[in-house]
Amino acid sequence: MIFCPDRKRYKNVPNILLCGTSLKKVDKFKYLGHWITEDMKDNLDIERERRSLSVRCNMLARRFAKCTEHVKLTLFKAYCQSFYTCSLWVDYTQRTYRDLRVQYNNAFRMLMGLPRYCSASGMFADFESAAPPYCGECVTALTGS
Repeated sequence: MIFCPDRKRYKNVPNILLCGTSLKKVDKFKYLGHWITEDMKDNLDIERERRSLSVRCNMLARRFAKCTEHVKLTLFKAYCQSFYTCSLWVDYTQRTYRDLRVQYNNAFRMLMGLPRYCSASGMFADFESAAPPYCGECVTALTGS
């Protein structure tokens, strides 16, 4: 992978050999579960986590539909509130982050059996401390110091 400065693309990239084998140039690469792209944006990794959240919440909603609200809330916090590698998210579009937030709200509604168009702020106020976690605060704090 070749990291280019903003708005600059290299047309002719020389072949890089490792033990006589030519290395392939890629636009994206998964390293330790985190997607790294050549433009260094985190949109692809946030999209991966959004899909993963959907899968986890669908599994919880189907398997634990008849459980009490307290049990569902505990399961939601355990399975759906932790976003793998979210502390690395620094450079992403507002749309990508908004899509993740909407998915999180919809997942919570589905698990709790709430109507699709109920208020998200009221919904989290009723269930205390299930509000979506803020992502990227660790890296932002480190880069600011």
